[in-house]
Amino acid sequence: MNYQKIYDQIIDRAKNRVLEGYLEEHHIIPKCLGGSNDKSNLVKLTAREHFICHFLLVNIYPNETKLQYAFWLMCNIKNPHQSDRYIPSSRLYEYGKQLHSNNMKRRKGIKQGPRTQETREKISNSKKGKSVPKTQEWKDNRSKAMKKAYEDGTRVSNKGKQMPEWFGARISRSKKGMIGTNLGIPMKEEQKQKISQTLKGHLVSDDTRSKISQTLRNKPEVTCPHCKKTSRGSAFSFYHFDKCKKNLNK
Repeated sequence: MNYQKIYDQIIDRAKNRVLEGYLEEHHIIPKCLGGSNDKSNLVKLTAREHFICHFLLVNIYPNETKLQYAFWLMCNIKNPHQSDRYIPSSRLYEYGKQLHSNNMKRRKGIKQGPRTQETREKISNSKKGKSVPKTQEWKDNRSKAMKKAYEDGTRVSNKGKQMPEWFGARISRSKKGMIGTNLGIPMKEEQKQKISQTLKGHLVSDDTRSKISQTLRNKPEVTCPHCKKTSRGSAFSFYHFDKCKKNLNK
C-alpha cells in the first residue's frame, strides 16, 4: 500500500474545500520532522481524516517514535471538550498501544547519562517566563477556597488522625542516613529575616509543649564521645558524633 500517496490525496482534498462543524487542525509536515506552525503547514480535517493521517504517518515514518506516541494519544485520550473525536476500533487501539509499549521498552533499555550543559540551558530557557509570581490576591482566594472545601467536606483534614504504624515505619526507613541538602551551606540573611518574621508572635500551646516533652522523655539519652554533651533530641546527630566540632579525626 502506498501510504504517502493516500496521505497526499487527503491533504490536497482538504486544502481545496470549506467545511463546517467539528474540525481538527493538522500539521502537514509534522513538527518532529521540522514542520512549523505557519498557516501554509496547517490544514483543517474531519476527526476521522485526522486519525487516518496519523495512522498513515506512522507507516510512512516507521522509526519516528514521536509520531508513534502522537498516534497512541489519538487512540487513548478522552477529552470531554472534544466529544466528536474519532473513536478507533479495538484493533487500531491495540495497534497503537503495542507501538507505545515497544517504545517504552526500548527507552527502559537505554541508560540515560548525565545531562549536558547544552541540554540544561535548553530546559532552562524553555521554562523562563512561564512561572507567574503568586500575588497576595491569588493567595487570599486560594486560602478562602481551601477553608470552604474543609467546611463543606469536599476536602478532608488529617488533623487528629493517627498515622498507621506501618506507614510511619516506611517513612522512617526511607529517611535513615539522609543528610540535609543545606548541610554546610550558610543561611542567607534574607532567609533568616523571613524565618524570623514568620515565627514572630507564634505561640506554642501548653498541650503541644506537654506532648513534645513527653516524646523527648521517652527517647533514650545519647552522649557525644567527642564533646561529652548529652541529648534526647533528634537533631543531635546532625552536629555531633562524627560531625562534632571536637572530632579530631574529621
